[in-house]
Amino acid sequence: MSQKKVIIKTLLIIFTLVLSDFIASKIYNKFFREFSSKNEGREQNEFYHHGLKNNVYSRQSNPLFGYSSYKLISNSIGFRDKSNRKISKTSNKKRIIFLGDSYVEGVLLDYEDTFVGIIDKELEKKEIEVLNAGVASYSPIIYYHKIKKILENGLKFDELILFIDISDIQDEAIYYTLNNENKIINKRIWPENLTDNKNLKESIKKNYKGLYTVLRFIAFKFNLNNDHLKYVYSDKFKRDKWTINNDVFNEYKKGIKSALHYTNLLKALCDKNNIKLTIAVYPWPTQIHYNDLDSKIVNIFGTFSKTNNIEFINFFPLFMNENDDEKKRYNIIKKYYFYEDIHFNKKGNRLIADYFLNYYKNL
Repeated sequence: MSQKKVIIKTLLIIFTLVLSDFIASKIYNKFFREFSSKNEGREQNEFYHHGLKNNVYSRQSNPLFGYSSYKLISNSIGFRDKSNRKISKTSNKKRIIFLGDSYVEGVLLDYEDTFVGIIDKELEKKEIEVLNAGVASYSPIIYYHKIKKILENGLKFDELILFIDISDIQDEAIYYTLNNENKIINKRIWPENLTDNKNLKESIKKNYKGLYTVLRFIAFKFNLNNDHLKYVYSDKFKRDKWTINNDVFNEYKKGIKSALHYTNLLKALCDKNNIKLTIAVYPWPTQIHYNDLDSKIVNIFGTFSKTNNIEFINFFPLFMNENDDEKKRYNIIKKYYFYEDIHFNKKGNRLIADYFLNYYKNL
């Protein structure tokens, strides 16, 4: 091939790539980026630090992928829901409230695909009303103060299903506390990053949005990047390590004490108002990676539940077995958790929901 033809072919390739990225960027901006920021629909709260605004209906961009989105809808009392429905203080139906952090809120998914949403749909057939009080970055100090406030506001319900998250312990140990006015404050400047390899990715995202969208879709579809998991499993990321690392456990003992203190206050509050309390625990990818089946969080809150006559649901055996080899554990994480994130994907949420529904019908 002559030099002239090589130059022409090269120029055509460059032109095609630039044109393709231009077109892809237009599509990206038109269809995938006209969504609310992840903070829209959320607000500070005087009594329990933060929550969702009442009657939110927004389309939120998915920060993980850039090419997808999810609906954030809340009802009249600021709980995530399937619609902007009016919630009365009392109900003729049995009423169950689910409470927890981002796992219970169901971040990155439409409500219908979250485990609370799935449970809601099934229990509605049995004339049982489900409400979701979970919000990202909650922990026991907030669980207690939120339930206390909604009870003071006159909301009546029969059961509380409390999902204790592994990150709750770090939040209680380091971030959340009460100030001199007895109000919850958060000493966190910014949460730990879930990856330490963002420079190239962010550069592509900023300058080549079309290319970024395509690459992210391919990486997500075929699970091509393990950097995120390697970082989360490493000692650089401490948020979930207290169950497997004794040094971190000792560092966060204050958080365990605080979490049990506020859970105990919550139990007393439930008893006073004739509300049945159930406590549930579940693993992060790290616990599966290290095969942490007999986890500290299971033992601590399992013992607390038994001592206080509380129903206890342990979801750890759903995701791991003591005989699982490394490959099987890796495949379980790929199957049930979001790519480059620690939250349950649709399949993980479905697994939790199905187990809970089977457990609940046998009570």
